[in-house]
Amino acid sequence: MKKLKETDVPVYFMFIFFSILFVLPICHLRMSDDLAFHINRIQELSQCLRRGSLPQIYTYTFGKFGYPIGIFYPQLTIIPFAIFSMILHSTVKGIYVGIIFFTFLTLTFTYIVSKKLWQKSTAIWISIIYTFSCYRFIDMTTRFALGEALGMTFLPLAFYGLYAVMKGRYKDWPYLAFGLAAIMLSHILSTLIVVIFLTIVFIGLFFFIRKDIKERFIALIKAVLTFIVATLTFTVPFLIQNSYQKIVTPGAPGIPEVYSAKRELYNTIFSSCGNELAKSPVTGLIGGYTIGLTEFLVIVIGIIMFKKLDNVNKSLLVLGALTYFLQYIPQFWKLVWKTPLKNIQFPWRTLMVASFFLAVVGGNLISILMTKKNQHIIGIIFLAVILIPWGMGVYSYEKIAPRITDISKISPSWGISQYTPSSAQNSLGNVANHVAFVNQKPVKLNNNEVISSPNELVFRSSAFTYKGSITLPLCYYKGLKAYQNGILLNSDNNRGIMVVKSNGESNTIRVKYQRSLIEKAANLISLITWLVMFGMLIMKKAKKKK
Repeated sequence: MKKLKETDVPVYFMFIFFSILFVLPICHLRMSDDLAFHINRIQELSQCLRRGSLPQIYTYTFGKFGYPIGIFYPQLTIIPFAIFSMILHSTVKGIYVGIIFFTFLTLTFTYIVSKKLWQKSTAIWISIIYTFSCYRFIDMTTRFALGEALGMTFLPLAFYGLYAVMKGRYKDWPYLAFGLAAIMLSHILSTLIVVIFLTIVFIGLFFFIRKDIKERFIALIKAVLTFIVATLTFTVPFLIQNSYQKIVTPGAPGIPEVYSAKRELYNTIFSSCGNELAKSPVTGLIGGYTIGLTEFLVIVIGIIMFKKLDNVNKSLLVLGALTYFLQYIPQFWKLVWKTPLKNIQFPWRTLMVASFFLAVVGGNLISILMTKKNQHIIGIIFLAVILIPWGMGVYSYEKIAPRITDISKISPSWGISQYTPSSAQNSLGNVANHVAFVNQKPVKLNNNEVISSPNELVFRSSAFTYKGSITLPLCYYKGLKAYQNGILLNSDNNRGIMVVKSNGESNTIRVKYQRSLIEKAANLISLITWLVMFGMLIMKKAKKKK
């Protein structure tokens, strides 16, 4: 039996401590960019999970108008938030525990893959720097970009997987497959950004391959195919709906025309040194967010000690620093915005990758600077360099962000124009206000006349006894079926809005989203893929213990 200090048990206890520490300063929700959106998502999942279902269209939240977020926005990785909310009978407490849970996973995953390449102490430092990086905290607080923040949890797995395969560790291809798949099941745009950087890393490593090219490509093909089947549960419904009709998605803001690169560079250095979590009013879109003081120091010290770094860390330093500084070069982004890559929406999103690259370099720099004689003192100093700037950022953010005391007052119809049919945009007011049309006359339904069930809405009105066409306050999506008195009604898509042929036999019309056979098959294939890989992982761990 291994001695305790030779195992990773103390490390994981330390990670639990740091995970709790991470959430303590934000134990009161504050108004953030996407807070309303994600709270509604968590509450919807909680309602549906209680009833043994996963939502495709959201019927309990977002004003009960059948918002198709489950189809167009990955939701599987926020299930823990919903489960914790159910257990604790509080959405707010569920969010806190969810952040602790994913912070622990971020520390753990980063540590596991880092330890495969460097010594244990280096891996620990890399994990702490990355997890407490300024941009990750921004994602969890200022922006509350929950999908992107959760994607950062799995980012180290994907990059290690590619590096391992390209360096001849073919059996580690699942890290790439499932790291990327987990990112995809968290946030689409983060997947796009990570794929771009994975491509850059692949091209850079490819030129150094001298043998076993076939084996490497076989491993990569395995990873790509596994990634595809593992994410079918999301991509199949997504593609079915997008191929059926044009859906409005969040657009990319324009790049400011009047822009001083010198001024913005000054502001980003200033905001990094202050570890500011809030978007700068001076820098606007491109000066919005930063990597923070710790990783800015990594760039500075890394340049000074460049010759002492190995080739991997030199490359990551260059890539991380370039990604950071390019964010503030408008001419570069004006060119990018002329390509499909403008769909990443905001230049600062690339900082999620820069944060990881610079964390790796930072961990290795600490290991270079530490010796056996000074390791305790140096360790305390570097821990302070990581945590004090982080605390400064938290303090400055809490001074300006209004505290949320009642989440029930958060607007339920946030972003109603997004993820809805393009042809329905002029009618969304009627949908949001539950206005039906019977014999071309408006009929306003009260809130208690719209009844929610998982993936189902029941509309009730005495006017529905009319025998003929009724326009429901609901956008039309492939898979929606309408019933009246238990009888399937003929339904049609009229400019993105659902129109049914009422039989007049009841004052109630029930509309339910029904998954197609191909969607059910996709769910099953993805589930089997994940179960098989988890089973293989458990068996592999069991063999090592023998």
